[in-house]
Amino acid sequence: MEERARTEDENWGSVMESLDLLFAKVGIVVVEDRQQRMETQFDISTKLLEQMLLDQQTLAKQMESTGNAVAQLTLNQMRARHDRPPSPASSDSNEDVGFQHRRQHAPGGSGQGRTGVPPHRAPHRDRPPHTDHHGSRPFLPKM
Repeated sequence: MEERARTEDENWGSVMESLDLLFAKVGIVVVEDRQQRMETQFDISTKLLEQMLLDQQTLAKQMESTGNAVAQLTLNQMRARHDRPPSPASSDSNEDVGFQHRRQHAPGGSGQGRTGVPPHRAPHRDRPPHTDHHGSRPFLPKM
């Protein structure tokens, strides 16, 4: 009986050793699979980040060129106004006068009403009542 118990113990020991080896191999496979997935995700994330940086650089260049174009247009417009003598029929000279006229007739004289917000930005309930000044329409500047 003692011999049989020893043989059985050896068999169970062999089974346990085989199971340990099996779990070790399965664990290695699982770890390797997870590492592979992580590498793939890392590569994808890296590519996305690189593309985002390229897009950001492109956008920055576009913004810079747009800013330069706006600055150039502004300078050209200022030079044109400065070089051209003002005439009473000129729409540019009337724009400035009309804007000043509108500001003087607005409540408080500032053109911003009681809330400190320009009339075109104020909610409808906060706008001053529409009054017709000298039978003319409200002034709208050219864009």
